Formats: sequence, C-alpha cells, structure tokens
Amino acid sequence: MLFYSSLNSVRERYKFEAKDIWNVDGTGCTTVQKPPKVIVGALTSWERGQLVTVWCVVSAVGQAIPPLFVFPRVHFKDHFIRDAPAGSAGTAYPSGWMTSENFVTFLHHFILSSR
Repeated sequence: MLFYSSLNSVRERYKFEAKDIWNVDGTGCTTVQKPPKVIVGALTSWERGQLVTVWCVVSAVGQAIPPLFVFPRVHFKDHFIRDAPAGSAGTAYPSGWMTSENFVTFLHHFILSSR
C-alpha cells in the first residue's frame, strides 16, 4: 500500500502523464527454440542454444522502444543484431546478463529512442 500512495503523491507533484510512465523488463531467450526432428535411423546432434538477455520497454500509452540485447560474448559485433527489429541495440557480457556498465548502455539507448 505504501508503494501506491507514494506513487500517487509523486504523480500529483510532478504531473506525470501516461506517456511519461515506462515499464522495463529483461528476460532471457535461448538462441535455439526447438530441437530438430529426429528421423528413425538417422544420427542427429543436440544443438544447445545460448542465453541472450533481451530488455524491452513499453510506455503506459503503448509506445514501444526497440529492444536491447545482451549477448554472451566478450565483445559485441554489429552483425549480432542484423536481423533484429529496426532500431535495436546490443551489447555483450560473457554470461549474457545485464551489468551496471551494460545498464548505462541501455539508458543511452532508451534516451535516444524515446525522443
């Protein structure tokens, strides 16, 4: 209850509108969605996907910012997001998780995309 009363007082004090309120969520996605079909008598290998963290942002009025991807690599390469939605951004960290440095990258991406 304290959260909602604090939220209400902040909204009233600063006159935020729905377009000024954003929801941010990060989730992990694997690069391999389904194992290949197994055909009897054929030898197949199990391909294990890697975890890529995706950060998505949507405003209270439904405006979306292109996602930011965190790849499990030491260095980010532009071709990692070649087929991503237009305006997407990417960064890298060996585990594929968000770090404080990557969060600063995310904030820059958010600021540039929400203008």
